[in-house]
Amino acid sequence: QVPDGFAGCAEGYQIRLKPCASMPLDLRVTTCPRQVRVEVPFQLEVEVVNRGGNPVTPSIHFDLRLMGSVRVHGATQHAVGRLEPNCAAQVPLSLLVAVPGMHVLQGLSLVDELSHAKSEFGALCDILAF
Repeated sequence: QVPDGFAGCAEGYQIRLKPCASMPLDLRVTTCPRQVRVEVPFQLEVEVVNRGGNPVTPSIHFDLRLMGSVRVHGATQHAVGRLEPNCAAQVPLSLLVAVPGMHVLQGLSLVDELSHAKSEFGALCDILAF
């Protein structure tokens, strides 16, 4: 015990907790191959989740600058379709890797076509190419 009260406490001071804001749209990788061949397209599956209270119509956007040696095999925008609140959609993506080594899948974002709200995501998974 210290003069101010118990260790780690300040008497008379209310500790305020601020909840972390959660994004209404979430994106996560559900299936990814353990390793892939260089310059050979492979399938990766992501799940898009609407955690908000309103229906959304999201699209997956790929920022090629942030993706590095991981390339999109096809269009750089992928429509997910309408998602009701608390619903999810599985989306297959076709990608390829340009050089051998360990690569991070990043540079993906979700844009709601109705509200134009954008959710950006950091590193989603690692991809080993040989």
